[in-house]
Parts: sequence; C-alpha cells; structure tokens
Amino acid sequence: MTEGDRQIRLGPIETVNRLHAVVDRLESENADLRRQVDELRLSSSRVPQDSTEMRRLLEENRGLVEENRRIKQRLEKTAPRVAWAEQLTSEEGKESKLTVDYRRLSRELRKSQLERQETLEKLADVEASHEKLREDYQRLVQISSQRRRSHPDSISGVV
Repeated sequence: MTEGDRQIRLGPIETVNRLHAVVDRLESENADLRRQVDELRLSSSRVPQDSTEMRRLLEENRGLVEENRRIKQRLEKTAPRVAWAEQLTSEEGKESKLTVDYRRLSRELRKSQLERQETLEKLADVEASHEKLREDYQRLVQISSQRRRSHPDSISGVV
C-alpha cells in the first residue's frame, strides 16, 4: 500500500493535515540543506590546504545538491495531493452546509406539522362546539314549539 493509498483512506481533513506536515518537514529539510550549502560556500571561500579536502568538499556539495533536488521533486509530487485534499475539504464544507439546510428544513417541517396538528385539533373543537350549538338550537326550537302548542295565545302576544 502506497502513501497515497493510505491518505485516500483517511478523511480529507486528516489528509490535508498530514500533507501539510510533510510539506513543512520537507521545507525544513530544504532550509537545513540551504544552510549547509551556505556554510560550504563560506568554508570553500577559504582555500583548501590540499586536494583531498577539495574533493571531500566537492563530494559533499554534490550530495547536498542531489538531496535538494529530491526534496523539490517530493514537494512537486505532494502539491497535487494537497490541492486534492483541500478540494475535498471544501466539498465537505459544502456538504455540511447542505446538512445544515436539511436540518433547518426538517425543523421547519416539524414545526409546520405541529401547527397543522394544532389547527386540526382546534377545528375538531370548533366542530364539536358547532354540533353542541346545533343540538341546543334544536332543543330550543322543540321547547318553543311545545310552548306554542300548550299556550298558543301567550306566545303570540294575545292575552
């Protein structure tokens, strides 16, 4: 399993963090190598006492140049992975915005359903009250008609 395969299995944020750590480490190594090259330049400004020291310094310099080239290559290889992981992270941010929107809409739907339920309960109460009023009216009509039959003159106003 390559480093890239392991990073794909990681979450995007972990991948970005790890890639940034790798980039930081490589940049630190590169800075160390530059310091060493600068030190070599300073030391090479002194004329070597013999050809053995000169060969040693040249070999050391070649090694540092080669190491610097490898670090630059690793940085170039890492850059697309960092960009890819940052893109995933931004897409994850979009997903979280969608999640927030979904939760907000879910709350609004639940609130709307509760309001609908309350309205239905109020409607049922109004219908029950209406039915009771209808029954009371029917009773009053019956009482009134019974009074008319039993006292036809008193109701009509004739005494």
